[in-house]
Amino acid sequence: MLTINAVAQTLGVSKRAVRLRVDALDGTLDAHVKRGRNNELLFNGEALAILQRLEVLRQTQGIPIRQAASRIRKEIVGDSATPQRQSTSPTASSPVDVMTSENDTLREEIIHLREEVRWLRSRVDELTPLALPKPHGILRWLWPIRARSVQGRTAGSR
Repeated sequence: MLTINAVAQTLGVSKRAVRLRVDALDGTLDAHVKRGRNNELLFNGEALAILQRLEVLRQTQGIPIRQAASRIRKEIVGDSATPQRQSTSPTASSPVDVMTSENDTLREEIIHLREEVRWLRSRVDELTPLALPKPHGILRWLWPIRARSVQGRTAGSR
């Protein structure tokens, strides 16, 4: 069983956003959500899969939460009427499948963040010499060699 904090972290949203999604699903998750100690919400793997499906729908279709929740409810009602579709339904995925897709998503996010950090560091290296005063005379030896080369490039381009 997952706490609301774990579900929020998995979905990449706040605890309040998870509660909004549970409310939007209007009882669809009741069979998959229990109350724990201190009345906290505890979600099983099915509840997490349904919430992930809601997020995928919302983001890919660009639709509001309530509209995505309505589509999810229709999918679940349709799946219960025709059991042969349950095995192919995204809401009936096993916990291993959910974790695999979550891992893939996290790997992509890590790659994106590393590229962003690399770009930001290059900008800091570029802009640092412009923010520092130019050394004069005897203090010139304190000026980093890298900063001098960057300063030379920026001064030459003006």
